[in-house]
Amino acid sequence: MSLSGFQRALAQLVLSAADIRRLASGDDSGLGAFDLTDRERERLRLAARQPGIWLCCSLARANRFEAIADAYPMTCVVLEPCLRELLDEVWSATPATNYQFQGEETLFASRVEAGLAAGTLTGEYLEEVFRYEAACWGLAQWLRRADGADPPSATVEFSHAPDLLLEPLSRLVAPPPSLPRGKYLVEVRLENGDFSVEVLSAATDA
Repeated sequence: MSLSGFQRALAQLVLSAADIRRLASGDDSGLGAFDLTDRERERLRLAARQPGIWLCCSLARANRFEAIADAYPMTCVVLEPCLRELLDEVWSATPATNYQFQGEETLFASRVEAGLAAGTLTGEYLEEVFRYEAACWGLAQWLRRADGADPPSATVEFSHAPDLLLEPLSRLVAPPPSLPRGKYLVEVRLENGDFSVEVLSAATDA
C-alpha cells in the first residue's frame, strides 16, 4: 500500500473534471500512473461518484485559476467564449505536480502563445491584448527583482486603438467589436507600481 500514491491520485482527480467523469463512468486507466492497491482504486471510484467531488473540483480549479487571472485578466476576458475548454487543455496536458499552484500563469501563457502561432486560437483582439499583458507581467516580475534600477518599459504594437480597447478591458468588460484598425506603437511603463501607456506612433487604416 502506498499512502503517498493514493494522496497524489486523489489530488490529481480533484484537479481534473475530465478525470472525474472518466473514473465515474468506469474507466480507471488514468490511475495506472499511481501505486495503488485494489482497495485504494475502489475508494477513488466511489469518490468520483460522490456529488461533493464537484465542489472540491470547482474550488481547486478556482485556486489554480487565480494566478492566471491575476497575470492575464484582460486576456481571459477576450478568451471568455473558449476559456473553460482552454483551461481544460492546459491542465490536462500539464497536471499539477506542486499543489501550491506555482507557475500556472506561465503554463497558460505558453498555451496561448502556441495557439496563436498555430492559428488554433483566434480572436479580433486576442494577440494584441495578450502581448500587452505579457509585457506588463514581464515588467511586474522585473520590479520584484529590482534593486534601485531605473523603471523599465516595453514596446507593444496594437492593431486597434489602444485607448478604446484597454478602457473597457480594465473594467473586465469585453470591448465592442470592430474598433478602428491601424498600427499603434505603444510604450508601456511601470512607475510606482502603476502601468502607464503612451502611444508613440499611430497610423489608422483608411
